[in-house]
Amino acid sequence: MWGQTREPDHVVVVADNCTDATADIARQHGAEVFHTHNNVHKKAGALNQAIEWALPHLADRDLILVQDADTILNPRFVETAIGTFNRQVGAVGGVFYGEKGGGLLGLLQRMEFHRYAWEIERTGGKAQVLTGTGTMFRARVLREVRDARRSGRLGGGTECAGEPPRLRLDTSDQALLLPAVHDGLRRLWASWSIR
Repeated sequence: MWGQTREPDHVVVVADNCTDATADIARQHGAEVFHTHNNVHKKAGALNQAIEWALPHLADRDLILVQDADTILNPRFVETAIGTFNRQVGAVGGVFYGEKGGGLLGLLQRMEFHRYAWEIERTGGKAQVLTGTGTMFRARVLREVRDARRSGRLGGGTECAGEPPRLRLDTSDQALLLPAVHDGLRRLWASWSIR
């Protein structure tokens, strides 16, 4: 993140059931660390907890970049994404590419990334999902999704395993569903690479 042409104002590392030195290393590099609590919903649960924790401290126009730990953003991604936000843009995602290596799993991941990039190109830059790999959201949009799910206007707002209704993000690395795009928000895409 510190290699961006527009450095972030604040970096939060979500430490989810970490048993290594992730939190210490993040603090040493100037990041705040958010520790999940009793998370059993993997990445989606960790993001939901962290976003719920952050939203009360953010203005509607503030931006949140959700990024996988192994994602390497194009150095101009943050600058470019910030420049695209307006009243009709609530989130900015990107097309990504995998580095060589990683055996069969690496090959399959690169194939999936290529398929996703092709689909974005084929549809003229429109996508049905914003990826969990890296997407920047306006805080207002995340609040709208949360509130719509809590009220039942969007699916996913009912209790799950004793948890109160939350954003309930589906983040299987490829599919961070953002139903707010159905409310007339445009989706824009930039590019980054994945380690």
